[in-house]
Amino acid sequence: MSTSSQASTIVDPELTPPPPEQPPPEQPPLDQPQLPRPQVEPVNIRRRDLAAVLAVGVACDLAVRRPPGANVAGTLLFTTIALGFFVTGRATTPFVRRSLAAAIGFAVMLSVRTDPRLVAFNLLASAGLLVLAAAPPERWFDTRPIQGLRNAVMALAVAIGFMVEVPRQARAHQRRASEAGAARHVLAVGRGLLLALPIVVVIASLLASADAVFASFFDSVPFHALDSAGHAALIAMGSIGMALLFRLRATTTERSDTPSAPRLGRTEAIVTLALLDVLFLVFAVAQVVARVDVDNSTVLDHALADRGLTYKEHARQGFFQLLWVAAITMTVLLSLRSMIGETARTTRGFRVPALLAVALTYLIIAVAFTRLQLYIGDNGLTPLRFYSSVFSVWIGVGFAMVSLRLLEWRPDRAWMLPALVTSGLTTLAGLDLANPEAIIARDALARNERSVLWHVDKLSGDGIAVLVDGMGTLDPDLQIELSDTLCSVALGRRGDLIDGGDGFLDWNVGRSRGRDAVVELCAFDR
Repeated sequence: MSTSSQASTIVDPELTPPPPEQPPPEQPPLDQPQLPRPQVEPVNIRRRDLAAVLAVGVACDLAVRRPPGANVAGTLLFTTIALGFFVTGRATTPFVRRSLAAAIGFAVMLSVRTDPRLVAFNLLASAGLLVLAAAPPERWFDTRPIQGLRNAVMALAVAIGFMVEVPRQARAHQRRASEAGAARHVLAVGRGLLLALPIVVVIASLLASADAVFASFFDSVPFHALDSAGHAALIAMGSIGMALLFRLRATTTERSDTPSAPRLGRTEAIVTLALLDVLFLVFAVAQVVARVDVDNSTVLDHALADRGLTYKEHARQGFFQLLWVAAITMTVLLSLRSMIGETARTTRGFRVPALLAVALTYLIIAVAFTRLQLYIGDNGLTPLRFYSSVFSVWIGVGFAMVSLRLLEWRPDRAWMLPALVTSGLTTLAGLDLANPEAIIARDALARNERSVLWHVDKLSGDGIAVLVDGMGTLDPDLQIELSDTLCSVALGRRGDLIDGGDGFLDWNVGRSRGRDAVVELCAFDR
């Protein structure tokens, strides 16, 4: 009986139905491009990370509440961000360390130069280098514009995701600290701060009202408004920005599955270049014809008379159009090169018309630069004319790099964009050292004409100091007129040239030199 019952419980494996088959995982269509997935390294929030984030927030509050740019506050903000990478141990590669050092260098120039154009360039350079240090360079230095844009969007999305991760990690850190018994210590420190801060603020206020020297230490730090919503918002903005840079530094992006760039046939590229070359050749012929004499005047004179333009207007307007032509040509050449196959880009059919386009573009740049120099020779330097000249030279350097790229120099490396960025930063560093406003002011003094009076209201402290120092080279009558103009303009600009900028965070080398020169010349009371 027991034997039969045991036999009845035996299950024949052949009669057992097989388990239901699991559906296979869904596979994306083969023609669907695979997006690069961000690889996020785990971030352990440490005390020095929080200290760096808070320090940047305070520096942001101090900088934004002052006139933008040329002051110590701007230098302090960018320097604090760069030092935050060093202090927290995130400057791990030579490239990152060099980028941070260069960012600090351009940030220092915010406290040296007052030229608003130079200040804007230094701000952009310092901020760009900090972002470059936070993200691996290969994410940005991509020869394909489409992939470069996708990399930037992906990096931004991952960085913003850090704001979602912070609360979770903070709660986990609090649990670990509580288990270790450190939570009670943190709460004790917090209670001590809450108890001491009101007492310190009251005593500091009394001491400041009793002693002028002690009070002067706090002129640049608005303690009385630290509890306002504005300060809280600025500190939060700076802290969030630094936290995003930290998260960006801890993020990489796979590049093995990046989508391919749009493709273009060799014939289409050659046709485009051929039409471009024909157009540039016609322009070159026009430059030769313009100098042909017709009835005791050139063809250019007749053409300008028909259009009601003076030669000065022609030189001033034509310069910017020609530079736009050069910039568009560079974009077209690099785009065509990246869109055709590797074999097609090395053939003579593509390389010859591409290099011919570069050579003809150099002719266009030379014509634009010559026009501008003739205009400068007649009317003198201004900030716009000076920076336009520098930019045209930089465009010429860029086309030299394009030529090397078209000749397939170092084709295995994406060196084009890094080289352009490096040349731009080198040019900016040279401008910082050369002091463009000083060059413009010396040119105005050397002309010894009344046009020097026009520069008084257009220059900042860097140029004003040179005008005051070089007044002795002018004719006596013009010297008196320049002195009166300087004093009247300075009196109208007392807020930024005479009275303002006395606090440490508002201080600037160029503004201080200009203020001292005008005060001594005009006998102003500070």
